[in-house]
Amino acid sequence: MIDRVAAGLGRQALSRDAELVVDLQASVEQGTRSLSGDLDQLVDRLQALGHAALAEAPGRGSVLLTIREGSKAPPPTLAMPRSRLLHFNMQATGAAGGEPAGAPYFFEQVFAAGAPVPAPPSREVAGASLQSRRVLAVDDNQDALRVLLQLGRPLGLEVACAHDAGGALRAVSMAHQSAHGFDLVLLDARLPPHDALACARRLRESPCVAPILLMAGPGDDEAVSLLSPDQALGRELGVVGVLRKPLVDGQALARACLAALRRPLRLPPRADPASAFSLPLPTMTIPAAKASAPLPALPGIDTAIGRASTMNNDKLYRRLLIKFRDAQQGATAQVAQAWEAGDSVLARRLAHDLASVSGTLGAMRLHDVARRLEAICAGEADAAGLPESLALTGDELARVLDGLQVLGTE
Repeated sequence: MIDRVAAGLGRQALSRDAELVVDLQASVEQGTRSLSGDLDQLVDRLQALGHAALAEAPGRGSVLLTIREGSKAPPPTLAMPRSRLLHFNMQATGAAGGEPAGAPYFFEQVFAAGAPVPAPPSREVAGASLQSRRVLAVDDNQDALRVLLQLGRPLGLEVACAHDAGGALRAVSMAHQSAHGFDLVLLDARLPPHDALACARRLRESPCVAPILLMAGPGDDEAVSLLSPDQALGRELGVVGVLRKPLVDGQALARACLAALRRPLRLPPRADPASAFSLPLPTMTIPAAKASAPLPALPGIDTAIGRASTMNNDKLYRRLLIKFRDAQQGATAQVAQAWEAGDSVLARRLAHDLASVSGTLGAMRLHDVARRLEAICAGEADAAGLPESLALTGDELARVLDGLQVLGTE
């Protein structure tokens, strides 16, 4: 029933540039295998609530379906002497699963309880264990990440979360430094501001050698066709499987993770210049550099992230920092000028470029404020916040650029 509703509402959410997330309480998932009732009526009610919530969902937002045990026990009846009360709640949330964007829509329904159907062990599927496996989940939707955490915890998974490519690189760098790398990466197929392809490329340049399980929802067929493990590009980037969203079953997550971990992973040598895909940074075509002087402390820049994105090629990293410093002078002024001229497309592109490059180089604070600026220019956040966002981005950009003056010239 949940899959039936999710398929229809998921496609409708996609048409509004939103996403459907299903949050199913673990005890409900395990205990509803034998429930019976009028499922057609339930589907109709859920679809009606979904349509109402979708009307309030902003672009890049979510519609969150939450299914919980009812707040009170249902009264026994002759028709259903043993019954359970379930509470269904549907609500639109803000961009990337933030604050509620609309009123909650909910109802409760009584179901008859039959003989319990034994569920597979929570920590094992087909005799294989996921206990203490380290997983990096990369998704800009906070609701989806919360559901992943809830589903993964009973399976024994240790789930770390990242909201974008920069956060994923930071998590990988910290894990590499602690000698506790990730066993698996769960990567959202619609990951902004970098898409899944760009994020996968950056992960493959970093110390991360974990296989990638692509998370794809309705309408993500293009990403799946490009990054499928059946395609050459998907195999070279280490994609070993596709996990369909929305996730409504912890056992489905377990089976997908186990299958991904069992599948052989054959990554091309990192230093091979004949790679079949074009990397966003030319690290694959630059020969190994001789040891150079260590980088000084750079205000606003986490050099561990930047060095990871260039495979610890300090000479290349220094060169990219200098180019960034010289190219981004007056970037926020250019955004402001484009906006005032009514060219929101150019304003968004300029803000996107600033956010993208700064995240790759490890300027994470600048990356975050530039992303906010990009969201405003794209119409995904209130335009009234533009002056403040421009000021915050300009101040942080100035701090980073001033600190980069110590690098001199190439």
